[in-house]
Amino acid sequence: MLTAGVHLTYKGDINMRRRNVLLAGLVVLILSLTSLSIAYAQSFRTGNDATLQSNSTVDGSLYLAGTTVDVAGQVNGDVYCVGSNVTISGTINGDVLCAAQNINIIGTVSGSVRVIAQNVTIASSIGRNLNVAAQQVSLTSNGKIGGDATIAATNTTLNGSITRDMVVAGSTITINDMIGRNVNAAAGQLQFGSNAVVKGNVSYKSNNEAIVSSGAKVNGTITRTSSLRNTTGRSGVNFYGVAFAWSLFMVFGFVMFSLVTVLLFPEMLYVTAERTTKYPWKTLLIGLLAAIALPILSFVLAISILGIPLSIAVVLIWILLAMFSGPFVAFYIGRMLLKNTNNALLIMLVGVLAVSVLYIIPIVGWVVSIFSYLGGLGILLLELHSHYHKPHYTIKPVKAMKE
Repeated sequence: MLTAGVHLTYKGDINMRRRNVLLAGLVVLILSLTSLSIAYAQSFRTGNDATLQSNSTVDGSLYLAGTTVDVAGQVNGDVYCVGSNVTISGTINGDVLCAAQNINIIGTVSGSVRVIAQNVTIASSIGRNLNVAAQQVSLTSNGKIGGDATIAATNTTLNGSITRDMVVAGSTITINDMIGRNVNAAAGQLQFGSNAVVKGNVSYKSNNEAIVSSGAKVNGTITRTSSLRNTTGRSGVNFYGVAFAWSLFMVFGFVMFSLVTVLLFPEMLYVTAERTTKYPWKTLLIGLLAAIALPILSFVLAISILGIPLSIAVVLIWILLAMFSGPFVAFYIGRMLLKNTNNALLIMLVGVLAVSVLYIIPIVGWVVSIFSYLGGLGILLLELHSHYHKPHYTIKPVKAMKE
């Protein structure tokens, strides 16, 4: 599906972290499908300007959707937001999960930050991990990541510190501060400024040697692996930039397609979400069976020669079901999160944000994609079945209408 970034090869203790991330992803997915509705204290801000004033406190999760999103107060829970320009200058005692054009975090976040944007600036302390998919990412000198950082961006500049590991992919990556453990990178050009300190190993994939300025320190080893092809082809096109741009396009395409879907079929999405809430595991099982049966059916029809037209029809139906599976799952998750609201557009905004943020997390994104696909198939098939009526093949004669 829709994961932004480049797949990297992990070694040594990174393999353990991959397993931990996978396990965490499964837990997050199960929670999002079964128990995220247990949020007793929720606050919603929508409109052109969605704000939380500096003298305000929210004891619970905060959901914001608007052209301009400004969180200046204190949130004792998670922040979910969708907007054009997002600024978080308050104190967040939880996680931040947002999608926007521009995101500026200048307040303190005790949890993790997972965002999708064109431009992301981190100028404060983040207690746990950072997961970003963007065009430009900047960690200022006032920025500090308390855990790991996973970044997919065209250009990344790190003037602040990262306490543990960094996994990064992009065209240009510049490190000017401390990395507490290891660096794993795929880059067109990797640069270490004079103030850079890496306490572990550096493993990077690039056709260009890393630029290490005088004064930069790497306590471990530096290992370079050449890319299978040049980062820049004969036409001058940067392959990392193209790959990232395509990934970002797919993510935002998913967001736009989901919003169009909710504008066209709000009632259908609401009904299917309510039905899925009653039978979540039945829905997932039906999706799994359909995912196995549809390709087999298409193949059997195709090899029968006479069944080729039917095989093509099955494939087209399969594609349509796959396309709509994501929006239906996003709406279901949004409905679980926003249990006490009936605003279909807001439900979809929150749901698609949650799914998109999970998509960009390495490994977890693939797990979420699979569950989203299977769950979406199950939801759609149950909905189609609810509208199915047994056909009558005995046609009653109809008198011709008089002219």
